[in-house]
Amino acid sequence: MAAVLLTVREVASSFILIRHRERLRGTFAIRDSGVFGARLSIDIVDLDGERQVSGTYSCRGARPVPCIGARARLTNVTITPHATNDDPRDVPGSNFDGDLLFDAEALRCHMTGATPLYPRLLTSLTGTYACIDRNGMTVQEGRFVLASARCS
Repeated sequence: MAAVLLTVREVASSFILIRHRERLRGTFAIRDSGVFGARLSIDIVDLDGERQVSGTYSCRGARPVPCIGARARLTNVTITPHATNDDPRDVPGSNFDGDLLFDAEALRCHMTGATPLYPRLLTSLTGTYACIDRNGMTVQEGRFVLASARCS
């Protein structure tokens, strides 16, 4: 019985759990329309090398440029290493892909971007986004620039 308990304790203590939350603030620039502010809170959980990323989006915009929606869930996130080609102009970092799901507006916005390599995983995030409605029609496209308040 003691050997079984020891084995269970050894197995339980071998799991490595790392949790990290990053809050990014910045702007979304709608193609040919204007700019609005937004906040993206990203939760990163690493459990024995398996990464799960989720989060929330909230609008910080004001009229006359409306936000996509007031709130959304961040899902389907993948963060992969950015390949460099031994060119000094290539910045080591990660590629970012994720979806913002706006339930109230029945929209999905796909974000594609990049983040530079720093001690923390997501200190800034820049890229493009495209929003589609439930019929698959593109309703908004643009660029985003987000940075952590801790970057300064």
